[in-house]
Amino acid sequence: MQRDGGCLNTWLAGLPRAVSETLDINNGEVAAAAYPFRVGQGILLYDTAPGGAGHVMELLSAHVLKGVLERLRQRLYVNEEHHRTCGSGCLDCVLDYGAVQAFTPIDRQRGLQRLDAMLAGQAPPEVEVDSPVEDQQTSIVLDNEERRARAKQRREP
Repeated sequence: MQRDGGCLNTWLAGLPRAVSETLDINNGEVAAAAYPFRVGQGILLYDTAPGGAGHVMELLSAHVLKGVLERLRQRLYVNEEHHRTCGSGCLDCVLDYGAVQAFTPIDRQRGLQRLDAMLAGQAPPEVEVDSPVEDQQTSIVLDNEERRARAKQRREP
């Protein structure tokens, strides 16, 4: 994603919450950061638990990732009235108290437009797609028991 600060910040603020809601995990277990590429910036999602808990690995499954993006879209849009009245983002859609300070400026409208284009398969010309999800292993979906077992193994000496 080329420098489009408002859109990037909107996604940075909203994606961790969308991941948490999609995977049914606590807010704060996954975080996001801007990541520089050769051209523009991307988004790095990471587990906040030391050693990782495996949540981000679940996103390699195409259907899980699509669910996260659809959940992000639902959070950004909310409803018709909200869409008409909320310009940059609010606590009802993309922001929480931490994101207000961490990710500014926020441009909810631009973030929603680019997300809609992406979900429709229309990447804007300035967006570089490095590697499609289909080329990666897509069968990594862990249930809660497997996730806990892996986290426990990492903690043991």
